[in-house]
Amino acid sequence: EEGSKMYVIQSGTMEITIDGNLIRMLSAGDAVGELALLYNAPRSASVRAAEPCVVWSLARETFREVQALASSVQLLQRVAWLLDVPTLRRLDKLDLCKLASSLRTAPLRHGEVLVTEGQATDRCFLLENGVVRGTSSSLGTKEQLEAAAEVVHPTAETALTVQMGENKSKKEKGGRGSGQGSPMPNVPTTPRRHASIGSRQSLSLSMTMPGEISAGAAPCVEFTEGCFLGTPTLLTAAGEPGHWAPQAESGRLTGVVPPLTYVARGECRVSYITLKDFEGIVGALREKL
Repeated sequence: EEGSKMYVIQSGTMEITIDGNLIRMLSAGDAVGELALLYNAPRSASVRAAEPCVVWSLARETFREVQALASSVQLLQRVAWLLDVPTLRRLDKLDLCKLASSLRTAPLRHGEVLVTEGQATDRCFLLENGVVRGTSSSLGTKEQLEAAAEVVHPTAETALTVQMGENKSKKEKGGRGSGQGSPMPNVPTTPRRHASIGSRQSLSLSMTMPGEISAGAAPCVEFTEGCFLGTPTLLTAAGEPGHWAPQAESGRLTGVVPPLTYVARGECRVSYITLKDFEGIVGALREKL
């Protein structure tokens, strides 16, 4: 049958069957029927109560409203994070909104690698949830890691309100503004390579535990929610000198080679965009950055 609602079980157990064969049992907290709402498809299985149950229903119209609201909130949060990146403030605010809506999301498990030291990448990552750790076999000090990861410590908390074509900032405790082209206190403007951690984003420097990343203790950098990890990638592609090296084929840039490895610490969610897609939205990086 066509599905117009999904259901969430509050109490009791239910059976999922296909052609009379029991597939699995459901209990409190499980949801059923969401596939029919997501894909406008007929029900793929039958569900019946194995005992008295209490269920909550969600109609298709409400389901779509919730989806749209969640997507809007996520988009606004992404824009706010991107506006907090000094390098990206040079871009048009409308282009930043387009970038935020073009990001692709990817879940990561503990130990999964985003970027590998010495292997080219063409992706710019935004860490939306969780912790990512950066390590290097060639960079042995905290200062070297900070420089390679484009790190600067946040100076103040800034609340951002995103509007079409512009952004406003509410200053807290003498905090900084964030309008396009406005300099960021305590952030060097020359050379042009800027840090990738803004006022909403946090970073910690620590030592790896023996046996985790390497056989012995070594400095590492940890990024948390809201950190944009793509600044070195973008600036290297734009021709700025730094720790990351450009990689080209037939005279065309194909990626950049990092001096660090980024690994998920626990479950994470990242979003990303390729250099090609980035330039397709904002234009040539050498001109824009």
